[in-house]
Amino acid sequence: MLRRFRALLWSVDDNPKSADVRETLCRIAAMTPDEAAACWTDLDDTTEAEIERAQWEVLGRIGPPLAIALPELARHALDTMAPNQGGRPPVAGLAVMLAAALAAHWWRLTGTPPTVRIVDFKPTRFMAWAKLMFKRTGYPTGDLYKHLRDGLRAARADERVPPR
Repeated sequence: MLRRFRALLWSVDDNPKSADVRETLCRIAAMTPDEAAACWTDLDDTTEAEIERAQWEVLGRIGPPLAIALPELARHALDTMAPNQGGRPPVAGLAVMLAAALAAHWWRLTGTPPTVRIVDFKPTRFMAWAKLMFKRTGYPTGDLYKHLRDGLRAARADERVPPR
């Protein structure tokens, strides 16, 4: 389970922001065809996909674009790119999914319901264990209480954890 959530987090980190994709497309659009062809192999997958989408719309073909057309395709991709396309999904949503999975795992592992509350300035056993699991997967623990609370609600809602 931890490997799966670590891979989800890494896949999110590997996605460029849409502003970065737009900036790269602007640079390619300003290049000569030879310069654009030289940088083609260094593009991230998202920028490459935008250019290939533009190629399909302009030329009606798929596959690696012709070097002579790269600047033109980059301009078309910029003009037709969705306003928020290429953005990263929020890590907070993934953190809540991780918290829900941890709550369900805790329930199966210990047979006791997971609890999220602070008693005498100390976290519950589930919270302390979940914090360790968050650290092992690389998720930020800044809003851990909120993520665990929301994750526990989600796990209860889909009946992976019994209601209170």
